Amino acid sequence: MTEWAPTADIDTLHRRAMLMAAIRQFFADRQVLEVDTPVLSAVGVTDVHVHNLRTADGGFLLTSPEYPMKRLLAAGMGDCYQLGHVFRADESGARHNREFTLLEWYRLGWDHHQLMQEVAALCEWVHRAAGGSGSLVSTVLSYQDAFKGAGLPDPHRASLQALQQVTALKRQSQGLPEPQVDERLLAAMQAGLPECAGVALGVDRLLMVMMGKTHIRQVLPFDADRA
Repeated sequence: MTEWAPTADIDTLHRRAMLMAAIRQFFADRQVLEVDTPVLSAVGVTDVHVHNLRTADGGFLLTSPEYPMKRLLAAGMGDCYQLGHVFRADESGARHNREFTLLEWYRLGWDHHQLMQEVAALCEWVHRAAGGSGSLVSTVLSYQDAFKGAGLPDPHRASLQALQQVTALKRQSQGLPEPQVDERLLAAMQAGLPECAGVALGVDRLLMVMMGKTHIRQVLPFDADRA
């Protein structure tokens, strides 16, 4: 394969286009609005396990649209989703690429159980719409069980102090500096984030599962090595 050619085959890229169209149809049918926020920000993410790519002028390429989407929610946007490219430094491997496609959405007045059901419904819908057969979802794991399974405090019962302590020891053990806080996000939270539930889903990985692929490059037009 020559260096100019795509890393995914043409049939997979057709399936990818079908998947993207199916996602948008799923949310259009449910009257969830698509939004389009910037991928370049003045402030980076605070997650200890996620690292921004920096630009030459000191900006940050966003790792997800979470912060700007929450600002929209606080402003009264309502149910919304975003489907687009995000960036993460130091992520490469069979299921990681520095630039990838993320689907993130928020539902007002929902709890995590309702959102889990919609995640499963979305996966089944796009799987069938993109030509798949059988069921794609086989296991349901609660947020609480995921935390406990990773040896972390119960997020629903642990004190704020206990959760902050665990987060700080993660950051200290990796020698990471304290990040700059996004003051605009905090101001939006003070203005009033409505009761809602939100989730993010890696679209490239979803296509990998649907097509039985073993490496993310097999579902990307061009991976980081050929971008």
